[in-house]
Amino acid sequence: VELSAESFLDQHSLRVSLFRDDVKDSIYRQTDATVTPTVTRVSNVDRVVTQGLELSWQSRDVLLAGLNVSGSATWADARVMENAALPASEGKRWLRIPAQRYTLQTSYRPNAQWLFSGAWRVAGPMFNTQLNTDTNSDVYGGASRVNQVDLQVAWNFAKDWTWSSSIDNLTNSQAWQAHSLPQRSFQTELRYSLK
Repeated sequence: VELSAESFLDQHSLRVSLFRDDVKDSIYRQTDATVTPTVTRVSNVDRVVTQGLELSWQSRDVLLAGLNVSGSATWADARVMENAALPASEGKRWLRIPAQRYTLQTSYRPNAQWLFSGAWRVAGPMFNTQLNTDTNSDVYGGASRVNQVDLQVAWNFAKDWTWSSSIDNLTNSQAWQAHSLPQRSFQTELRYSLK
């Protein structure tokens, strides 16, 4: 369920959304503590509820023509409400959903040939164990904070031809989602469009 309100003013827009997701029988590999000996297997988590608030904003032609800026902030509370297989997990935070997440994107198109863009993503700490016993999330098996900046440039240098280049994770920030997320990487692309 989502309830949203959106406001427009000239080149600006703001959207506020309240959301609630009530999921029954999420499939997850978990330890069944109700049998002896305990068994780890894929089974259902009876009920997981995620609720929260998201603010999203967009602005066009900020300070100069062609400069667009947008951003969002999300606060989410995702919790296991019922889990017959592992009752100790009830009330604990659901896996890999940060309580806070923020984004900021900008793009600048000075003319029809060039496009410059950048993005900054931040996600708060997360849990990767059902009982939320993670104490060090910056390791293999952990789910850590994310703080990443990406940059890209694209050039339409001839009819139907585009060259682009990007740097992902500019600051080489380390983050983990069970394994290490990609470190700083460079990409380039040459594209011809068949219209």
